[in-house]
Amino acid sequence: MLRETRYLYQRLSVTTDLALCVAAFFVALWIRNGPLTEMTRGWIAPSSLPYLWPLLYLFPPLAVLFWFANDVYRLERVFQRRALVWSLGIGLIEAVGALILLRFFFSRASTDPYTGAVIRDSRGQILLVCLVAGALAWARAELARVWLTWRRRRGLAAANVLIVGSGENLRSFLDAVMAHPLWGFRIEGLVSDHPSLSKAERVLGHPVVATADELGAYIELRPVDEVIFVPGRTPLDKLAPLLRECETMGVRTRLSLNFFSRQIHRTELDSFDQIPVITYNTIPEMNMRLLAKSVADRLVSALALVILSPLMTVIALAIRRGGPAGAPVFFRQRRVGRNGRLFTLYKFRSMVPDAERRVEELRAHSDVDGPRFKMRDDPRVTPVGRWLRRWSLDELPQLWNVLKGDMSLIGPRPPLPEEVAQYTRAQRRRLSMKPGMTCLWAVRGRDQLDWEEWMRADLEYIDTWSLWLDVRIALRTIWAVLRGKNAY
Repeated sequence: MLRETRYLYQRLSVTTDLALCVAAFFVALWIRNGPLTEMTRGWIAPSSLPYLWPLLYLFPPLAVLFWFANDVYRLERVFQRRALVWSLGIGLIEAVGALILLRFFFSRASTDPYTGAVIRDSRGQILLVCLVAGALAWARAELARVWLTWRRRRGLAAANVLIVGSGENLRSFLDAVMAHPLWGFRIEGLVSDHPSLSKAERVLGHPVVATADELGAYIELRPVDEVIFVPGRTPLDKLAPLLRECETMGVRTRLSLNFFSRQIHRTELDSFDQIPVITYNTIPEMNMRLLAKSVADRLVSALALVILSPLMTVIALAIRRGGPAGAPVFFRQRRVGRNGRLFTLYKFRSMVPDAERRVEELRAHSDVDGPRFKMRDDPRVTPVGRWLRRWSLDELPQLWNVLKGDMSLIGPRPPLPEEVAQYTRAQRRRLSMKPGMTCLWAVRGRDQLDWEEWMRADLEYIDTWSLWLDVRIALRTIWAVLRGKNAY
């Protein structure tokens, strides 16, 4: 019942919002120019106004895509007004950013077919379209909330369910069902699967109406739409006959898979050749948000490499002239990527050529704890390298790693293999997400953080990741780099 309602709501909402975004374009145009003006000729022949087509044809799908990525179309979000407004706003900002990138890469200057003047994008028009689209999408969600609330209060489309189980698992599941009336379950009663729960008892106000042996007979006498099995003290193989009995009678069944307590992992149900499989994941699943992150990584890194190529050329010349004769411009080092994959990381050379061989003789002078090695006054750093490190310019070649897909712009710092060898098992979870050029540690003190704080920051990023978190880290990183503090 819940899944069907969710899918129906998502499909209707996406279709409606696409139409509303198109309508927002014309409403915004009408607000700015008034009806039946000279501009209306462009509505009939869009080719006569080339500067309008990105907003008219690209904005609606981009807005809906980023709204989807920000959970606007989750059924539960309808009842979370503040979160809904936030998600709508973030989605619009991301959609406009994507639109600007697309215009930068693929657009050329347009001229008015009537006057011959060069036409530039109207920032006012874009802002107005966003405001109107956001308002219309919010109004659509409000209407959906009112409609769903009305149906819920009248018990319409609610499924009569029996819940089979006992013990703490049953109580936890009942708590969840009672806390989420939107799921559409009307509890007909409870069925005991263990002698410890008798028919005379009630659990959280719900009566035990039958034992497991009486399940089929009860279904014959009462209108039951679904039976939900919540395994407690009964082995799963004892539930198999009950599942088959419900299947024979044409009653839908569900099986709770909360067999043990979960702390940080996410669950996902899949099917391998009709074999149901439950997946426990400690990182966000590969959904539209991670896809958007990957696309943004490639686009931004490619654009940055083009824009920063003159600066990188100057840095390369400075390293060549200011460093030891014959020393390479780039420093290559093996690092550990996602789930232990090794890759070659690129940096501008900031140290003397034999720097890695001298690590052990200097390790006692390290200014940081843990497996890392860092010295504030490292004798291996060249004069040019010291300047590069202060402003993190030695990291710029890692944009190539991002473009290749080895790294992300934002993510846990890629460790050395010898550092990983000293990880605890819990710390290895840091490797479960693609490494990045910057992360929370970079905006909370950079090289001043101790080892445990570094680990906690990276694990916090993995547990709380979102596209908006990446944007915030990127903005704070720019400020941290410009300040040039705590980097050595």
